[in-house]
Amino acid sequence: MKKILAALAVSALAASLSACSAAAKPGTCTVSLEGNGTTGYEWTYAMSEDGIVKETASDSKYQGKEGMVGAPSTYTWTFEALKEGTVTLTYSYARSWESVPAAETVTYVLTVGKNLQISMSGGETAEPEASAPADAGNSEDETKPGDLIAIVDNTIQLAGNPTTGYQWTASYMADGGKDIVKIADPDYQEADTSALGAGGTYVYTITGLKAGSTDLEFAYSQNSADTIVSDLKFHVEVASDLSVTITEVR
Repeated sequence: MKKILAALAVSALAASLSACSAAAKPGTCTVSLEGNGTTGYEWTYAMSEDGIVKETASDSKYQGKEGMVGAPSTYTWTFEALKEGTVTLTYSYARSWESVPAAETVTYVLTVGKNLQISMSGGETAEPEASAPADAGNSEDETKPGDLIAIVDNTIQLAGNPTTGYQWTASYMADGGKDIVKIADPDYQEADTSALGAGGTYVYTITGLKAGSTDLEFAYSQNSADTIVSDLKFHVEVASDLSVTITEVR
């Protein structure tokens, strides 16, 4: 039986707090954050003052199953107390080549006591306040993998991310549909060719073969397995001149 999911939790910009706690070893603490390196984003931190704590270890653990590309990872840093005082760690989640505000920031305050024990506070995430573009009034919600982007002329444009193991498949919903229209193999257009795993747009061209109507189905699933993230249906009308009109069936 196929399982329908509401959303695919691998957004290119998503990075959430995984853990923030004092480590078992006295005089140390750990910070853990979740991120997705396949999108080109990475966590970096700035320390408000040197000499109070120092980084002694860093590690990452991939959360995806073996052979799966595009899953998030958990990144962990360990800090050791050097002397009494307070220091602020500000983590930024960004692409190193982009000159725009970080997609997300997380701030921690580490306080080192007289016995070099560390207490930690903070951990709240914050998203930058984006500058409104000139045509902000016409902006639409950001699409995610599995969404319909647009129907333009005789094309259906769908959002997807092949690095996650998910893909679009198209099918005819009625016998005889293949005689009325032809579904061409999709033209995949990457959203950002400089970033591995950024996702992109699948453009399906629908060609009329003879006058009539039929329905098409597009499913976004993981390697055609049991998990379907999105299931979209479209009605297609082909006129006598073989022009095509496509409407989404809701």
